[in-house]
Amino acid sequence: MNTRDTQYALLKKCQAVLSAGMAAALFFSLAPAHAQQSTMPVGYLTLKVEAGTGTAKKVTGLSVPFYESATDYSPITGTISAVTANTISDASAGWTAGQLSAVASPYLIKITSGAATGRTFLISTTTANTATTVTIDAKDAVQTNLTAVGIVSGDKYEIYRCYTLAGLLGTPSTSGVLGGTTVATADNVMICINGVLETYYYSTTLNRWTQSIAGNPDATNTPIRPDTGILYGRLAATSFTLVIPGKVSTTARVAMVKNSGTTILAQNWPVATTLANSNIQQIPAWVASSSANTSDKVKITTNGLSATYWYDGTNWRKQILGSPIANNQSIPAGSAVTLERLGAQAGYSPLSQPLPYNLE
Repeated sequence: MNTRDTQYALLKKCQAVLSAGMAAALFFSLAPAHAQQSTMPVGYLTLKVEAGTGTAKKVTGLSVPFYESATDYSPITGTISAVTANTISDASAGWTAGQLSAVASPYLIKITSGAATGRTFLISTTTANTATTVTIDAKDAVQTNLTAVGIVSGDKYEIYRCYTLAGLLGTPSTSGVLGGTTVATADNVMICINGVLETYYYSTTLNRWTQSIAGNPDATNTPIRPDTGILYGRLAATSFTLVIPGKVSTTARVAMVKNSGTTILAQNWPVATTLANSNIQQIPAWVASSSANTSDKVKITTNGLSATYWYDGTNWRKQILGSPIANNQSIPAGSAVTLERLGAQAGYSPLSQPLPYNLE
């Protein structure tokens, strides 16, 4: 039995649930391997990818509301001793040089105390970590200067494994993914990175995941962060399900949203939330208006059908005849939403979301 099969077997034996609203996710605790590692609940979620028509793609919004259940008993926890614009150091770190920078097993570092609590960064796989220092990925460094967001010596952190594209979605022979010789003849996976939509597919010519750009680079180990929303374009005329195991976040999160244009945002929690409780309307400079035409918007896709919502300054409303109030519109666990912001303001703004469940 392989590691993931073992995880599934253990998970299915668990009887405790995180909360009454989490019937799809079962949990147990892992024992720490040493003093720098901590326990956290682990579970799984079943996600459905809606069927296409065989000739046209249907889009499903997906996300991974877990950190990958690695066999190394992460998270690794510690206290920051020094920080620069793009590096974080822990003079007492328990990791080894290069341990956190392998391309095939990317890691995340999350700040869990101080002014930047909830911020999560991908650890670089191009600049190897030393025995005491990690460098954040270049794409994160474009958005964030670590010192400018208030990270200082003494702040706490956690380090987790991160899913990869192949690790999450598998291959045509191991999952329901439809591969093809071109992006047009295969299922597509779309991710928005720094406001740029990147498209991936499983190439049956190259026998691997590839990015749909010149040169068809290998995308097998593309990191799928917990705050990265996925738009899965299904061409095959059958649906399929993904069983996603992982470790449940025990702290609030802060996600970065573009100030203009498109952001594909993960529903970060393994429980459903609502538009009103999402805090999207609290994003700095979020444009609210009595008219949908002059407001920032949120698109939610459920069961293959998309609907658009906007905030009027008091209530969320659905963009249909009559503009009904939609504060209680559900955003399902494991889904993703598309944010469309007006204007041309550069940069990013933080979306702060408290933990929506009680772990006690």
